[in-house]
Amino acid sequence: MRYNTRLGTAPRSRPPLEGRLTSENHPTALSDTERSYQLGELRYLLEDCSTLSALMEAFTLWMDQLVDVQLVTYWNPRLRRNAVVCNSPYQERNALLHTAWDMIEGPLPRVHFWKQQSWYFHLMSSKPLNRWDRLLLIERGNKLSMEAISQIMREAGLVMNAPLTQILANK
Repeated sequence: MRYNTRLGTAPRSRPPLEGRLTSENHPTALSDTERSYQLGELRYLLEDCSTLSALMEAFTLWMDQLVDVQLVTYWNPRLRRNAVVCNSPYQERNALLHTAWDMIEGPLPRVHFWKQQSWYFHLMSSKPLNRWDRLLLIERGNKLSMEAISQIMREAGLVMNAPLTQILANK
């Protein structure tokens, strides 16, 4: 299991999330207690993040337990700040990065999730993040419903908002 060791910090004593988040047990069917625990795990991963790249890496690690994350990219056009985390195989990386960059730098699409080729795109822009923030998640296959992933991303956005605002303020 990949844990926060990719962030350059030692794993802590909390139990791993592996096996807790599956398509049979997705967040729309979980109790408030379980959902709070999962979002607490995200808070836990984010608390040591001091850079935008580390924050996106932590979010990717957390989301990777739910879906087969291929790419996560963050872009704030006003601040000209961005971060990309790509888990895609090398052969697909250029095409995926090109597609993501065209979409994230261009005008916002009307929909916040869609399928293109074999990739599923999930876009969060503005609320619950700041007005100019755009967060794009690209996953392979559809382990969870689009609605479940949208709900997860909204709740994760609420958790990420404060650390993200602090990191962006520090430049």
